[in-house]
Amino acid sequence: MVALLASLLGSLATSPAMETGLTVSPTPAAAALVDLVLLLSFAHCLCDFPLQTDKVAVGKCPGTTVVGVPWGYWMAGHCGTHALAVALITGVPLLGAAEFAAHFLIDLLKCRKVFNLATDQTLHFLCKVAWAICAVSIA
Repeated sequence: MVALLASLLGSLATSPAMETGLTVSPTPAAAALVDLVLLLSFAHCLCDFPLQTDKVAVGKCPGTTVVGVPWGYWMAGHCGTHALAVALITGVPLLGAAEFAAHFLIDLLKCRKVFNLATDQTLHFLCKVAWAICAVSIA
């Protein structure tokens, strides 16, 4: 199996596309953008699902008080987790602050049933794309 893979890789290195100088690799900026979007999306999955307990998911919505803690504290804690992930991954604390504000607003609107979970997650993903573009532009 290893010999077969080595043979295939060797034949790719001598393919006509390689001889003409055509490359299929993205530019460094595009690769960095894709990497950041992936990392931010993975972090979002971690922060929005396993790190967000049922207690947080319920407690962060206005009108709820879980264990005597007002909803705003639950929401701030949840959004702060996302903000930290964005700031650490991008290296730009201001993008973490932007994530905090955007995440707060998106989740608040979901709590108020302005839109469903699919729209909520789509908006969060679009924010991650925006943060990645900003981070790559700043670098």
